[in-house]
Amino acid sequence: RVVAAVGIPVLLGVVGVAVRPISDPRAWTAVREGRLLRQTWQFVARDPASPFASADVVRTEWAGDLVAAFAHDTWGPAGLILLRAVALVALAVLFLRAARREADLVPAVIATFVGLFGSLSLGVEPMTAGVVLAMVSVVGWRGAAAGLRPPWWLVPVVWVWASTHSSWVVGPLLGVVTAAGLALGGRLDRPTARRFAAVILASIAAAALTPVGPRLLLTPFRAHLGESGVLAGWTLVDITNPLALLTAGAAVLLLAFWLRTAARPTWWKVAHAGTALAIALSFGRAVPFAACLLVPLVAEGLQALRGTRTESPGRLESRALLLGALVGVVVCAGLAVPLSHVDRDAPAAFRSELSRLPSGTVVFGYHETSSWLLLFEPQLRVVMDARPELYARDDVTAYVSALRAEPGWSEVVDRSGATVALLPSGSPLGTALRERRGWRVVRASADYVLLAAR
Repeated sequence: RVVAAVGIPVLLGVVGVAVRPISDPRAWTAVREGRLLRQTWQFVARDPASPFASADVVRTEWAGDLVAAFAHDTWGPAGLILLRAVALVALAVLFLRAARREADLVPAVIATFVGLFGSLSLGVEPMTAGVVLAMVSVVGWRGAAAGLRPPWWLVPVVWVWASTHSSWVVGPLLGVVTAAGLALGGRLDRPTARRFAAVILASIAAAALTPVGPRLLLTPFRAHLGESGVLAGWTLVDITNPLALLTAGAAVLLLAFWLRTAARPTWWKVAHAGTALAIALSFGRAVPFAACLLVPLVAEGLQALRGTRTESPGRLESRALLLGALVGVVVCAGLAVPLSHVDRDAPAAFRSELSRLPSGTVVFGYHETSSWLLLFEPQLRVVMDARPELYARDDVTAYVSALRAEPGWSEVVDRSGATVALLPSGSPLGTALRERRGWRVVRASADYVLLAAR
């Protein structure tokens, strides 16, 4: 019964979330950056394939990029799928262990699936590892709040996190939120407050001591992605996004339950739930971080509805969880190879035409295909890629305007020197290039069209 109740849900949940073809262009960016770093070991450098960029590439996610490049160079796309699977297995285990501390098995499994559903958007990129480390941080700060002991062990975790993904700032933020909640509840005396503040400041200092240096501290705030609209994941969340709706709904229901129940939660838990709600309603890609905060809180709320005390997990249950995780990794590894051949990268359909283009040809590409172009067709030059923080704000705005074929689009294309365009089928710019500039269709697929100037 224990194996079936713990191992099978973890196995099915992780396989369902993790094992799918690569569709996130950020995966190819990570592989390419890892290769370039391995060749030069320059953490700050110009990108020769992006001649229109106005800023240097700052490889803040160097550790994740190196791992992604190694996995792809060793096992191909299947290696990237397996990396995501391993990370999500670890995340599921952390979800279940954190929930199991607050609730019995059934509520804990339900809360785990709430977390997995909130993590459906995770792709093959360093951010997935960042979410795993965020859950580690949640566990650490929850333990610190319960025992009023400063979690010094989180300082090296933040260093690894800062070397892997720019979401490291969530770690110190959790410390601030937890300390504020404890202070509101009257549980934080001055000596303990100083120790908690020291952990938070030491974590920020650790982030500044990566090979990138102190400039890494500004990376979470420097990109103007939301304003440009180039990367929709960092724009304000869509209110119809089911992941955000479920996660935010769980936070709202939890807060409503606390208001109606006689047993009032501690203030730091209220602070965690409020922070999760704010994160879930901020950016689309931030939903998994909100899920990390909510999993143990949802488990605790479900247990309160049962009206019974939580039974501690036994040794057999822990072994079942480990077994489910190991089997999940094995199953994901077996499925990764055939799924790696399911091509979700539209540019691959144009590989033969793109490879015949002269070296240095400028391609006016769609930002979601540019990462693939930079990795697999390095002889080409792209007008704009999926890293808009490298480009001047005016250039990003002009690029987005040109994609929409707004007034001035023709001048933008001419200034770029592009003689080839790889755009979504039916895109405004593609239609304008064909009908107004006479560009010919080299090849078209169901999703994209390759155009060339006559």
